[in-house]
Amino acid sequence: MDRKPTVFLARADIFKNPKLAKLFRFFKMLPIMRMRDGFEEVKKNNRIIETSADVLRSRIPICIFPEGTHQTKRSMLPLSKGIFRIALQAKSVMPDTPL
Repeated sequence: MDRKPTVFLARADIFKNPKLAKLFRFFKMLPIMRMRDGFEEVKKNNRIIETSADVLRSRIPICIFPEGTHQTKRSMLPLSKGIFRIALQAKSVMPDTPL
């Protein structure tokens, strides 16, 4: 069994502390902006989405919680667009590989 490390996408605000950001990156975490961070911040996601597609092209798994939030109620929330943007970007750079 191939045990490649999983890359996690996490909300960007936890990366504001430089020491924590270094630790998070060591643990293979990438920051992703949320709409609540502001529209200008969300524009920065293009680079992270390209990086995520490169990670997938390297056959390294990515973990993202596509609901984009957490709640105590046990029901499915609407999915955020980020997961679909990553999938479309990955498909454009590796069209013959199933995601």
